[in-house]
Amino acid sequence: MDFNRLRIVGAILAGLSAGGDAALAGPTVEEKCSADKAKVAGKYSSCRLKAEAKAIRTGNPADFDRCDEKLLAKWDKAEQLAERRGGACVDTFTGFDIQSLLIDQTGVVTGVISAGSFCGDGILQFGEFCDGSNFNGESCESLGFAGGFLTCDFSCSFDVSGCFSECGGSQFPATGQMYNFGAGSDGDVRAGAVLSYVDNGDGTITDTNTGLMWEKKIKDSDSESVHEVDRQFDWCAVSGGGTCQSASQWMNGSITSTFLATLNDTANGGQNCFAGYCDWRIPNVKELLSIVTYQNAAPAVSGEFSTPSCTGCTDITSTSCSCTALERYWTSTTPMTHFGGAFYVDFHTGEVIVAAKQLPLRVRAVRGGL
Repeated sequence: MDFNRLRIVGAILAGLSAGGDAALAGPTVEEKCSADKAKVAGKYSSCRLKAEAKAIRTGNPADFDRCDEKLLAKWDKAEQLAERRGGACVDTFTGFDIQSLLIDQTGVVTGVISAGSFCGDGILQFGEFCDGSNFNGESCESLGFAGGFLTCDFSCSFDVSGCFSECGGSQFPATGQMYNFGAGSDGDVRAGAVLSYVDNGDGTITDTNTGLMWEKKIKDSDSESVHEVDRQFDWCAVSGGGTCQSASQWMNGSITSTFLATLNDTANGGQNCFAGYCDWRIPNVKELLSIVTYQNAAPAVSGEFSTPSCTGCTDITSTSCSCTALERYWTSTTPMTHFGGAFYVDFHTGEVIVAAKQLPLRVRAVRGGL
């Protein structure tokens, strides 16, 4: 069993600072909130395991709906109670974040019980293809993929969702939504590959499902860097209040003349391209939508694209520094009913809308997938 992840859950729930004499004064609002959330998490794990036990006895699929609803409602209630007490919870994690962690952990317990062996001790035993970080010498490449990141699931079998093929990705990504809004809803079916990203430590993030490589964004209001999260670029160049209807004015704005020209170092023949690649481009609408995580909002992306605090996040190569504005990001796709506009993705909600091409909006570059 992955005890490190259990410790992470404990650390999230605790979120407390040690204070010698503070304990004598009784628990603070923050400490009471942590205690409330720990109780909620414990009951959720118990509820899931009971549902698993019932499924084994009856032979029917496990029904976790009641468990999920109670966790999310009580998690929110704990935070609201802290506010009424005049404080706030220490952690910034949502009920969905904890739900995901606890689903993994109860899955490990169930897998260990059903397998009859201790999967997770790092030692390969009969019937185990892998164990923890022990892959028995196997990799994505040895299993027939072009590359990626092989993992080991709770039943000690290979999880190849992080592997990708030569064409740049082997699986259609899920929306990321986990909350169940009823039978057949997205959060119930959860179709597609689990969203999976890797921060490459060079200012880029790779989607292991699609194989696409994305530009990271930083937060530095004093910077003129094209990577600055709040810097905006127009889709086409116009003057005098004109519109982008003529062919000579299509996608020739600062989105290409400044943004892409800088990333691909066109002025110097590509001698100093961003992260060593000179094929950066504007993503099409489907590509940009692929990194939207509909489980999250404000912004609707995974943590790899938006670390909790981006203020002063100026090091684009840092794996703990990544920003996404709650704003509109250009795509390269034009609707055939409105040539003067292009689609953008709103990362506050994950919506796709059309805007006039002469407007300055934010943009994130991509490469690969061709």
